Amino acid sequence: MLKFTAWFLAICLFLLSFGFIFAENLGSIFLNPKAVKDLLNQVNFYDQNKSIIKNDVLSTEDLDSQEVIDLSNALNLAIENYDFQSQAETTIDNFFADLKNKSGSVYLFYDLRTFKSELMNNIPKSADIPKDDIMRSLPDEWRLDLKNLNPLFPTISFFYRNNLYILISYFSLWLVLFLICIAISKKYLNLFFFTLLLTALPILGQYVLFLLLKPNEVINFLTAGLSQEFLGETLSQGGSGLELLVGSIMSYIRIEFLSLLLWESIIPIIIAIFGVIAIKITKIDNKKIPLND
Repeated sequence: MLKFTAWFLAICLFLLSFGFIFAENLGSIFLNPKAVKDLLNQVNFYDQNKSIIKNDVLSTEDLDSQEVIDLSNALNLAIENYDFQSQAETTIDNFFADLKNKSGSVYLFYDLRTFKSELMNNIPKSADIPKDDIMRSLPDEWRLDLKNLNPLFPTISFFYRNNLYILISYFSLWLVLFLICIAISKKYLNLFFFTLLLTALPILGQYVLFLLLKPNEVINFLTAGLSQEFLGETLSQGGSGLELLVGSIMSYIRIEFLSLLLWESIIPIIIAIFGVIAIKITKIDNKKIPLND
């Protein structure tokens, strides 16, 4: 019975390793609010958004040189006074509140109404600037709907809410397998270390997958390549500052995953090799070696 249980656990752990390592890596990088807020600073999200807004507003047609100067001054003042970070962090908090409550859909939302109002107030009344054109140069919001992730939302929510329990359960199974192998015989410790060695294979597979991963293709898959109607305007997701954010996040996650997966594949291999060597050394030490008189 113990031998059957040991083999059953070994097979289960091998099969579970791919999903567990992926989920834990994703969770450590992305599935907590503080990590995502720190990530925004890592990818220079706020500076990138300011650059997008400046480019969109100043690309308004039929502006003479003085109007460009007046508009630039108003734009710089609006950007300086607007709290981009607070707006982004509110979006993050709302997303994780949905995850915790097991509700909502997977989308990113960034409100620009207050910023547009601030910009209009900063334009000198004497300036002959076409305000309607300026208002149309920016959408009222950036909204990126990750449509293809909607079916996975309950699963993502489950991992977010139960991450610690899943972690404890996974390593408890390894401990149980180790104790059962010892209870059977020292020879069965080879099964434990062989299983540990095999788990490195799916981890290496993930490493190769992320090595070949192209962030732009992932974004196209997640957004399903669709534009969407909102507030009477057709907003291209490709022109959204949030898509820039998603692209930066994908690149960042790819680099972080590669680093984590490299270590997570090397460590089981090292432990398994040293474990097998230790077993062989123990066997040699236990042999009765006759002494020559």
